[in-house]
Amino acid sequence: MVASTLVRQSSPAIPHVACARCGARMDLKVIEPADDGDSTITFGCRCGYVYHLSERAFTALARDDSDRW
Repeated sequence: MVASTLVRQSSPAIPHVACARCGARMDLKVIEPADDGDSTITFGCRCGYVYHLSERAFTALARDDSDRW
């Protein structure tokens, strides 16, 4: 998974997530609530790759202004 804040986003709250398989931009598919209060966020790619991320990790990525992801 690669996230970059240097790419123009449709929403600044959603980081750019690049597919680990093909490198294309992944689309936000689903946000599912979890029992522990954290949510699971699912990204999907046209090549069929699916990436799941917790809301806590997602929030940390969205706040990170470096390009290390």
